Amino acid sequence: MSSPSEQHLSTSPIHYSVTVSNTSEHLLDVQMQVDISAASAPINHITLSLPAWIPGSYMVRDFARNLHSLACADSQISIRRQDKQTWVLARKDGETFTQFEVSYQIYAYDLSVRSAFIDDQYAFFNGTSVFLSIKDFEHLAHSVYLDANVYTESTACPTGLASSLLLKQKSSAHHPRRIFECSDYYD
Repeated sequence: MSSPSEQHLSTSPIHYSVTVSNTSEHLLDVQMQVDISAASAPINHITLSLPAWIPGSYMVRDFARNLHSLACADSQISIRRQDKQTWVLARKDGETFTQFEVSYQIYAYDLSVRSAFIDDQYAFFNGTSVFLSIKDFEHLAHSVYLDANVYTESTACPTGLASSLLLKQKSSAHHPRRIFECSDYYD
């Protein structure tokens, strides 16, 4: 049987699995699974980025400083950092992109409501500091699976995202319509 995370990949072209993996090191593990096989034109490269802003706060932020260990599951895909907050994925074999998966870690030890924080009692994050977006594909459906099973006391998972179901204790799945909903921005 597929994991709860895998069950949602087929319903959303862009899917994030977020795991609170290490409370003492303040790390979130993020897996991003993407299926753009229905794209209207061949895609030769993918541009991923974290924003430099957050709705309601007009100061330039550096969320990307907390993103570490960005890797692609497919060895035929290279990752090049373009600037402070942008990465470009390219296929070494010259093929076009249809499906791919990247993983990364977010260091989460900022107590402001604009970023992410993890300790041994609780975790919180704002999507702008966690979810990489794909240039020109922000409009596609996104889904988020949260696994916070490291916490034994609380089963609460408050969120502003629409919750589709509770997959297991202290884990939940959410289905924002597009990347903007992951950052509390509605247009």
